[in-house]
Amino acid sequence: MNQTLCLITLGLNIKEVRKERGLSQETLATMIGVAQSTLSYIEKGAKSPTTDTLMLICNGLSISLLDLLIMDEHLSDNIEFKQKVKALQKNVTFDLEEYTNNLNVDFDKAVSQVRKKTK
Repeated sequence: MNQTLCLITLGLNIKEVRKERGLSQETLATMIGVAQSTLSYIEKGAKSPTTDTLMLICNGLSISLLDLLIMDEHLSDNIEFKQKVKALQKNVTFDLEEYTNNLNVDFDKAVSQVRKKTK
């Protein structure tokens, strides 16, 4: 999974949860103290959120980072992925781009295993 696809998936997950909570982009952005345009770019996958912004979004949506990231059914059962996300939650100051690159390898591995099982 490339970085762009990962950002798009993250953005779609954020948008889905935000809508489930009955929040507009403007309302969530105001709640967490970011510009509405920033939130819009993140939801479209056009902008990579900083770690701090990602945690603000999770707090504003009342969802854990783990739950936000494993909304994809292929990742929900991946124990190694969950462990990495939990480690991420403990260490808020990290390079999201570097972490995303590492997750891409894990995601691709998990998806290929799921595909093998479903064939």
